[in-house]
Amino acid sequence: MKAHRLIQAAVFCAGASLAYVAGCKYNVTEPLWYQPYAAPASPVITSVNPASEARPGVSTITLHGHNLVLHAADASVSSGSVVLFSGSPASVVSMDTNLIVVRRPNLVSDSCTIRVVPHNALAEAAYGPYKIDPVILKYGGFLQNVQLGAIAVDNAENLYVIETINKLVHKAISSGDNTVMGGGSAKTALSPYCARIGPDGNLYVMENNRSIDRVDLTTGAVARWTQLPSGKVVKFGDFGPGGYLYTGGPKTDLCVVPPNPPVSLASSQIKLAGSFIGDEILAIRVYNNSVYVASRPYGSVTPAKIWGTPIVADSVGPRQLVLDLGATAYGADLVTDFAFSSAGVMFIATSSVNDPVLIVDPVTFAVDNFYMGIVPPYCVAFSWSQSSNYLYLISGNTAAAQTWTVYRLDMGATGAP
Repeated sequence: MKAHRLIQAAVFCAGASLAYVAGCKYNVTEPLWYQPYAAPASPVITSVNPASEARPGVSTITLHGHNLVLHAADASVSSGSVVLFSGSPASVVSMDTNLIVVRRPNLVSDSCTIRVVPHNALAEAAYGPYKIDPVILKYGGFLQNVQLGAIAVDNAENLYVIETINKLVHKAISSGDNTVMGGGSAKTALSPYCARIGPDGNLYVMENNRSIDRVDLTTGAVARWTQLPSGKVVKFGDFGPGGYLYTGGPKTDLCVVPPNPPVSLASSQIKLAGSFIGDEILAIRVYNNSVYVASRPYGSVTPAKIWGTPIVADSVGPRQLVLDLGATAYGADLVTDFAFSSAGVMFIATSSVNDPVLIVDPVTFAVDNFYMGIVPPYCVAFSWSQSSNYLYLISGNTAAAQTWTVYRLDMGATGAP
């Protein structure tokens, strides 16, 4: 009897349990494999700027579209979309879901395809065909890997390059060949730092001393043009209106040399700016009736500043700050030269590995890398033709064993007169 009751109790409890389970629902998330898959939106490139061709002078390319980055958290250079030009990756400047800015790739193509591959995407965007023009070539046949120090180009597109050690003056023509002027007799006195074509069409060379040499480009003869007063060591200079030469060097100030000077100048025959006396002058350019000077305090390694001084009769006015490189991302770069396009855009040469040529926005004065990854490192000096779109530059570094070569860049614009 007792056993029978125990069996009845067990059956009752089991039935109650089954009833309880049948009347309840587990409060858990439905497994993912039961949910429909939500595919991410496909990326689309709707337009490219420039539209169909990256011509010379174009340093960045902008892609417009939709879903170019899938998630806002991915909109970074390190984790965002990859941009490829026919398989060659492009350096990304900035990106968001609707716009990506990339550097001009180091590529020449008549019909490449641009592809955007977002992070974790199942699809990619494609745009093409897209043309990328050539913008750089080696020039002048400088194959001996000799150190080069100064460069100048005339309006007939003749290029003059001076060796640093041997002081030989080379003339390179448009065919790319070069000859040593004067059969090797055309030599400057000291190591050249700066060369400029003068108003008479001859070549003027500054060599970190008091003297300025003139190279007769017809005969190849080299002679002293003038010598500044004692203590006025000059390394850089440029000619301005009326044949005046604006020159300077370390702790020399900006000196104004009159046209047709005597072989030896007295202190009373030059004019001084008075505002660069404690500076090391790094480069000088004349543009639009002003003298522009790159300088830094003498003996320091502080970033360079570029100043503008208006030309006033046979002298110059007070200097005004144009650009403080220390206020940019390129403050560590040593300025070796700078020049202006015919439209007034400033380009700066530096001895940097990563930033050999910089471009300065003429409105905002923002500084950016020009032809990044295309221009070789260690730009020593450059010269820009007024009759073509070509800028010629010396690349080389003895300490870093960087080969000394001359390159021609197609800038997409002429140089300033």
